[in-house]
Formats: sequence, structure tokens, C-alpha cells
Amino acid sequence: MLMFSKINGSNRFYMSVLLCLYSAFSGAVTTVIELDKSVYAVVNDTELKIDEFNQALRNEVKKKYYHGKIPEGAIEKIQLEIAKKILANILYIQEGKKRGYKPEKKWVDDNLEITLEKYKKQYGQSEKWNEYKEKFVTGYKSHLESINIVDQINRSFEVATEPAETELRQYYENNKDKFTTPERLHVSVILLGVEPSSPIEKWDDAMDKGRDIYRQLQEGAKFEDMARQFSSDSASAKNGGDMGYLHKGMLSLKSQEILNELKINEISKPEKLLEGVAIFRLIDRKIPVLNDINTVKTQLIGLWKRNKEEQNKKILTDSLWQSSKIRINSRYFDKNNLDKLQY
Repeated sequence: MLMFSKINGSNRFYMSVLLCLYSAFSGAVTTVIELDKSVYAVVNDTELKIDEFNQALRNEVKKKYYHGKIPEGAIEKIQLEIAKKILANILYIQEGKKRGYKPEKKWVDDNLEITLEKYKKQYGQSEKWNEYKEKFVTGYKSHLESINIVDQINRSFEVATEPAETELRQYYENNKDKFTTPERLHVSVILLGVEPSSPIEKWDDAMDKGRDIYRQLQEGAKFEDMARQFSSDSASAKNGGDMGYLHKGMLSLKSQEILNELKINEISKPEKLLEGVAIFRLIDRKIPVLNDINTVKTQLIGLWKRNKEEQNKKILTDSLWQSSKIRINSRYFDKNNLDKLQY
């Protein structure tokens, strides 16, 4: 049994040497070869069917893009993410069995009951459900047991001990960006909303209106009055265009670039954004501030533990990849992406 949270630096090096030797003599390798069309991959002695892979892919696409158009290239990226996740989970399940992990019966039974109750409400009156129920229970219970084994592996990465002050200080010094309150900008806006799909005439009209508003502002009109009268951003318009303090990441890249060029109380020229034509005013700019270590202690401990857990996970996952024989079907996977699979 590998207890990675207790491994020190020298032992990690020793383990990596052993794993390399084991891989060299056991034939452990990840390859992309042609397999039967029903199989996506074979991990040691476990087959991953293409139907299972495609179902996981559909679920992920639906979760990420349920209400929107799928961006170009996104499917390929998700396929790679799903392959990486599923193959790792198969390795975890195999490792769990080697460690003697058993599915936690109460967790499996409780989750099975919740799902069956939901299905009963939805399909209970159907004769087909009664015919299909027994087969569904068998398959879904096995699925839950696998999920639970993976969860037990993930829980084994958890760090129970508290870090020493020297470790906390070192993590704080090496990751000051995580404990820094970012630059904040106090911003007002006048947005002349235009649907992205609108004809060019609509955009031209909005830009002409924006230029007229900008001219009036330069001649002394109050930004607050113009925002209340013309801005389509209802949340800020009622406050005279005031959006409050915003930090990096809350605005679009183009909006951020416009504001970066403004001085305090300066007003931007009208600019075309995705949502329409916007005029910004920069009211105030607060510089980034590094928070004292004592004021972020709880956050610091949590991040330190999460970092250690990720290290533990990577050590185990790397060792399992290196000591396993993984074959991926060339019908479904580009061999040029092989190096992107490992952690």
C-alpha cells in the first residue's frame, strides 16, 4: 500500500527510480494502436468501451454548453479532458482493489435509492420501466461502487496534519499573488446596448449616438444624468452608471484595456464591445495590496493543504501511468496528443 502523504523527498526519488526500472522490465507503456471499434482503450486488463466514453463526453458537453453554442475546437479539448479523467479513474479503481478497498455500502445504497426514487416518479407508470428496472439497478449499482472506490482514493490524498509555521511562511512567500487583493477600479458606464447579431446599421446608429453623448459630456453634461437617460445597463443606470469597485477578471478584456488607459475622472471615447457601444468613466483606482500573513491564516492553511493534496495525487497518478500498460484506440485518439494525457 502506498501512503504518499508520508513520503519524504529521498523516498520519492527512490520510488521514481524503482518505477522506471519496473516500467522498463514489465513492458508498461502507453500506446496508440488500432483496436476493435467497440473499444476506446484498454488499461492493463480493463476495457473502456467507446459507448461509455461517448456517454461521458455527451454529459460533459451538456453540462458546459447546455444553453449556448459550442465554441470551435471545444469538443477536441473536452475529449482530451474526458480521456484523461476516465483513464485515471480506471487506474484508481485498479489501485483501490490492490489496497483492498471495498465500496461503502451505505453510500452506494443511499445514492441508488435517491436515483431510483427520481426514476420512479418519472417513469413509474411505464411498463418498460418495470422490465428495465432490474437491469438498470445492476448496472447503476456497479457504477456507484466504482465512483465510491475512486472517491476513497481521492480521500487518501487528504492531509490531516497541520503545517508547521515555517512551511506556511514558505508557501506564503512563494505564492504572494494568492494573498494579494488585486487592483480595484471604481467605474461608471453608459452602455448603448446592441444585440451582437444586429445588422451593421444598428451598430452604426449606436456609435453615432455614443459620439453625440461623448460630445455633450466634453461640453459639461453630467455623466450621471446621461447614464440615467441613455444607458441600457439597468443595474448601473439607476445609480448614474456607477458599477462600484471592480477587479481584474470582472470585465471583458477590451473593457479592461480601455480602463487601463484612463486617468482618474477621465472619460473614454465610445468603444464597440460585444454588448454594444460603451463610454466609461474611471472614478478611482486602488492599487494591489499584499495582505499580512496573520490576516489570511485560514486561507493560507487551506491552500497549503490543497497544494499538498495535489502533490500527493500527482505522485500516485504518475506512478500508476508509468507502471501500467495502456492502449488507446487510434480510431478515436490522435497519437500526437499522447503527451497531454498524463498529469
